Amino acid sequence: MISIIPTTSQNTRLQIVGDISRFAPPLKKLETPDERVAMFIDSSNLFFSCKKLGIRHDLNVYLTLRERFGADKVFVYMSLNPASESEKLLIRALRRNKFRVWVKPIIQRPDGTKKGNLDVEMALSVMEQSSLYDRIVLLSGDGDFCILVRRLRQQDKHVTVVGLNYMTSPLLKRQANRYIDLESIFRREAS
Repeated sequence: MISIIPTTSQNTRLQIVGDISRFAPPLKKLETPDERVAMFIDSSNLFFSCKKLGIRHDLNVYLTLRERFGADKVFVYMSLNPASESEKLLIRALRRNKFRVWVKPIIQRPDGTKKGNLDVEMALSVMEQSSLYDRIVLLSGDGDFCILVRRLRQQDKHVTVVGLNYMTSPLLKRQANRYIDLESIFRREAS
């Protein structure tokens, strides 16, 4: 099992335990080496994808994705349960490893449901940053991003959408220049 655990020093440090290599094929840059690549990650979507794949949602997953896509910059959009120390540790670890992290606290609605959606923030950031990059990698299965992908393609940006096949909008897959099933990157753990 792969995990991040705090050490017992005064400065909270993270120790990565486990080997993620058995989950992912050998790393190779999927994009052209001279292209500037930005990756935008819907952390909630990645969390549920990891859960479905039977892997731990931790720093190793983000590091693997950055390496695999050769991203020059990775932007992460994360809903935070303020009571969760593990989420706070992950956010600090991501920031220490040069990920740009946007955080919004999860709110509980009067009907008991919880919400922490960052789709608007993510879409605005993609549009603001897109002129700096040749290729945009969008890790989300949300069909609401179809209009964003369409607009990026109108601006001659190459857009790769990454997500679990059955959790990704068919329209979003079609809008992108390329679609990659997350399962092809993180293979299910052997039974």
